Amino acid sequence: MRLADFAEHDVSLSGKWTDYHGQRRFIGRLDNAAPLRLASFVASGKGFWYAKSGRLYTETFGVDLLLHPTYGGESIQVILTTGSVINSRARMKTSRRIEIPDRFEFKTGHLVDWAPPDAVGPTIRLLAIAAEDLKTRRCGIWGVKPKYLPAVPEPWRPMLTKTRHGRIIV
Repeated sequence: MRLADFAEHDVSLSGKWTDYHGQRRFIGRLDNAAPLRLASFVASGKGFWYAKSGRLYTETFGVDLLLHPTYGGESIQVILTTGSVINSRARMKTSRRIEIPDRFEFKTGHLVDWAPPDAVGPTIRLLAIAAEDLKTRRCGIWGVKPKYLPAVPEPWRPMLTKTRHGRIIV
């Protein structure tokens, strides 16, 4: 998905996979050309759990992804930390190994699949939005500027206008 009329700036995510007590962990950093805010999405059933960053990132910030297999190996719990925001409620029903590239480049205003889709559909997605397209409300909650609302399709509109975290049913 591309948000029409939103600014497009280059964003680069790089890191490496490590072994963390028998679990797979990706530790990296996200470099951006312009100030931005980030929303992360993790597939769960027929929708996505999402978490929005609380502060404005001007140059670089850390990204930490931990994939924890559950008992029996039928699903995995995903703990994704972007900056200071944790999206840890997500549990995906998959026995496949999630492969994520060590280097990933995308543009602001585009909802991208960070982990490629598998048999159950999209798994982990990222959305970076340039600060110039956003309006900050109290307590660090941000949303798109009112002039962009007609370009935001459902079911993404409530997430991009109000709350800090929650679930989207698609």
